[in-house]
Amino acid sequence: MTPFRSHYPEFVPNQILTNTQLNQLRDHLDRQDQLSRVRLAGMGIVCGLTWSIDASEIALAEGYGVTSDGHLVEMAAGVFTHAVPYTDPGVGADGEPEYAPWRDGAGGQLELFELLDAAAVAELDPEVTPLPLDATLLGGRVLVLYLEREPVALRSCIVTDCNNTGTNVHLNARALLVSRDALQAVTPCPPPPALIRLPRFHTGTPLVDLGSAGDVDGVYQGLVQAALPTLSAAVQAAFDAHGPRLDLDVDVAPDLADLDQLVAGAPAIHQLHHDLLKDLADALDEAVTGACELAAECCPASLFPRHLMLGDLDVSDGFTADGFRHAFRPAPLRDVTDGDRERVRRLFLRLAAMLANVDVLAFDRSGT
Repeated sequence: MTPFRSHYPEFVPNQILTNTQLNQLRDHLDRQDQLSRVRLAGMGIVCGLTWSIDASEIALAEGYGVTSDGHLVEMAAGVFTHAVPYTDPGVGADGEPEYAPWRDGAGGQLELFELLDAAAVAELDPEVTPLPLDATLLGGRVLVLYLEREPVALRSCIVTDCNNTGTNVHLNARALLVSRDALQAVTPCPPPPALIRLPRFHTGTPLVDLGSAGDVDGVYQGLVQAALPTLSAAVQAAFDAHGPRLDLDVDVAPDLADLDQLVAGAPAIHQLHHDLLKDLADALDEAVTGACELAAECCPASLFPRHLMLGDLDVSDGFTADGFRHAFRPAPLRDVTDGDRERVRRLFLRLAAMLANVDVLAFDRSGT
């Protein structure tokens, strides 16, 4: 994201204004608007922009979103039937594309294709042959909504008046096909590790093979001792990762000492110990999920300044968030106004309290 401008011009009467001063004021106001969207709302797809593929057509629903630079991008619904090679009109003085994500690293532009509907195909230059949307063209590509910045020079200067010279910047929303390999995949909020989910008693153990209460306890012992190391590691990792950002005191740390006794099999393990671990795993699941949904960074890097990825054409269904769809990421403001941060903090405090009050000896049945 363009750095925040710490100053702006203030004009005085009878001042002769330069293009630099006027453009600085415009840039200042633009950055205020863009930063307000990203810092106070968030970034990503806000509404719509779902799509589906039917035969050789891509149907895109209307919608809008906010890029990581704070640009608002909106597009109407459309049905695309063809594509043509696309060249970004924004080119720097060095001949490379101004938009960094489209640079190929060799001084040129990545291979991009613009999607066209039937009306756009009819208006094409006769010398341009549109490409059908077949498996060859769509394979390995991601549907991307791009906010094109097209400078158009004004050439209406006359002998005595050049007030209309300059440039108009046109902002056009384009639906593009971009190679998956050229894009940076989104790291979604991961679900809690599957390994902390304790298997049920009957999983892999036929009930007909159990002949005594000792056999039943043996099954529970196997389940608990297999899952406990993973659960303990996951608990410690969760507190290490999220404790600082939740302002948890140093003394609020997971007490795993009593659980470690179960690994050694003392006391004898049975169903109550299995239920205890399941409760702890569920509490950890809820805490980690809540922490993951919090805004991870106050000032995240701007990785998609003027584009939004809508999905991988090979694997996406057009609306489910995947590694190549910019699902909306709310700003940290929500964590404060909706109390999400405090709610997650209390989930971790609850988990710490549960661990602090574990007493595996209370479940000892050796004397009964």
